[in-house]
Amino acid sequence: MSSKNIVIFGESGVGKSSIINLLAGNQVARTSPDTKHCTLRYQAYDIHIRDVPYRIYDTAGVDGNRMDPSGFLDAVTNADKLMKELRDNGGVHLLLYCIKAGRIPPTFVTNYRLFYEFFFEEKIPVVLIVTHLEREDPMDHWYTRNKESFDRHAVKCVDHACITAAANLDPKYKQKYEASRREVKDLITRHEDTVVDWNGGDGWLARFIGKLKDLLTGRPIASPRPPPITRQLPIIHITMAKKKSSIRAKNIVIFGAMGAGKSSLINLIADKNIAQTGSNLKRCTLTWTKYVLPKLFDDEMQHNIFDTMGIENPELEPEEYHRSIKNASRLLRELDACGGTNLLVYCVQKGRDSGALRSNYQLFHEVLYRRRVPIVMVVTCLEDETVMEEWWTRNCASLEASQIVVEGHACVTTLKNEDEKYKASREVVRELIRKYAAVTPVSGGWKHEKIGSAFMRWIGYPDPEDKKLQKKLQTDLEDQCGMKTPLALRVAKTFTYTSR
Repeated sequence: MSSKNIVIFGESGVGKSSIINLLAGNQVARTSPDTKHCTLRYQAYDIHIRDVPYRIYDTAGVDGNRMDPSGFLDAVTNADKLMKELRDNGGVHLLLYCIKAGRIPPTFVTNYRLFYEFFFEEKIPVVLIVTHLEREDPMDHWYTRNKESFDRHAVKCVDHACITAAANLDPKYKQKYEASRREVKDLITRHEDTVVDWNGGDGWLARFIGKLKDLLTGRPIASPRPPPITRQLPIIHITMAKKKSSIRAKNIVIFGAMGAGKSSLINLIADKNIAQTGSNLKRCTLTWTKYVLPKLFDDEMQHNIFDTMGIENPELEPEEYHRSIKNASRLLRELDACGGTNLLVYCVQKGRDSGALRSNYQLFHEVLYRRRVPIVMVVTCLEDETVMEEWWTRNCASLEASQIVVEGHACVTTLKNEDEKYKASREVVRELIRKYAAVTPVSGGWKHEKIGSAFMRWIGYPDPEDKKLQKKLQTDLEDQCGMKTPLALRVAKTFTYTSR
């Protein structure tokens, strides 16, 4: 009997090898076959599931938030080799997408598109396996809580399993381990025969190389058609940003309350004074400013840094708050117009109340960007700390208790007279940007209102889709940010209808 072929993919460290060992019933798989970014190297393992032979291909996909173009040749060579091997052995029957429980990583959509859309051209069904859920009871509750995220990203998995694949567990979790083995086996046998006969066909390699080149070099890749989910969720349509010019650039948004040190942080990143600080801070930060850094790193990638005011304690200064909201709205539309957003940097000053920090976090990360853009935190004014990182050690639990979760963080000083700490701060913030800025920018779908739409709204006949967007945004502002209804309504209208 010939083996059925399964390809398992996902970031390193999510548990792909552990899943293979779980299915095999013993230690057959080594650790991740490649720790480099997107080499597409693979390792095949032969196992039996209910007396049926399977060959499982453990692959190395996108790891972290950047991909090294120098690995392009390796990726093409390995992809061609894998496709030929699959063709010679009867094709592929199923894709297993493995992710680790917790926050959905920034590379989630990138890995999905790389394998499902680009490599297998949407012909092979994908099932999702979520690992590290031994402490969840029942384990499937994780998927119930996070299903909306998959829908928002138009990630189409035909089925899922929430499991634990860690063999050296506390004895009290052994029952979950055995149940996970049965569930993954059932998952595979349910879907292994649903695939049509597909082997890439003529011209597959050329098509794949073109798509892979765009992905590895950071060029946005337009989806062939809008995902169906955009018709159901009008508030923010996630689309791969269209290329506006020949300049490769990443857009970074720095936000935070007045006085948090955003301008000083920008000067720290640039290693020169390009952002105004001091007594005119209020006048400068009520609107947003764009700073262009042509060569921040050695990869020749331009970085555009957008400095905008955060939103904190709106009830104190409602008119000023509303002006800030309006400017933030215009900024989002401007970012969409120039390609989308790659990273959110939340700048906070030590000593701020975590409850107040939560409002900014919710507004930018959860409401406006729907958790689609990676977010990091930079904590400033830590020059008095002997070891600046100790601030995070003392306060991370409090931030997590306030449901402020970030992909990465940096504890810094922006005072130049602290020479050694200043240099260390610059390096750690730059590395934060290098590591976490998404390869493909995310567009929020915030469009400038057309004159005709504005006129129809003025005479009492607004666009129904705009009304849905306004209502959804108002609800989110009330439920997630704790705004009172009159203010939430005003803010929602501003974001929905702001024009140029």
